[in-house]
Amino acid sequence: MSKPAYFVFDARIHDRDAMRPYLQGVASSYHAFGGQLLVLGGQLEVVEGDEPLGNLVILQFPNREAAGAWYASDEYQALLPFRLAGSRSNAWLISGIEPATESR
Repeated sequence: MSKPAYFVFDARIHDRDAMRPYLQGVASSYHAFGGQLLVLGGQLEVVEGDEPLGNLVILQFPNREAAGAWYASDEYQALLPFRLAGSRSNAWLISGIEPATESR
């Protein structure tokens, strides 16, 4: 069984018009690599440490290879300049753990 991988984005949008092509195309780009959206903004409560820059987005992929292939893909790379132009952001690629198997 392979370990899932997650892309975590922390983005503060400062120019929604500049971001529009990114926002319109990003979902189809990650779906093509088995990615699924787990978190898109939402209510956030800081219980320790600093606040994020803006909204958190978490994408789950079947494995690290699929996540890396999505990020490096021509489709995503064509969208990336729109995110960079319209927001201040951080992005992290994180390896998950193998899903636990229950035994009774």
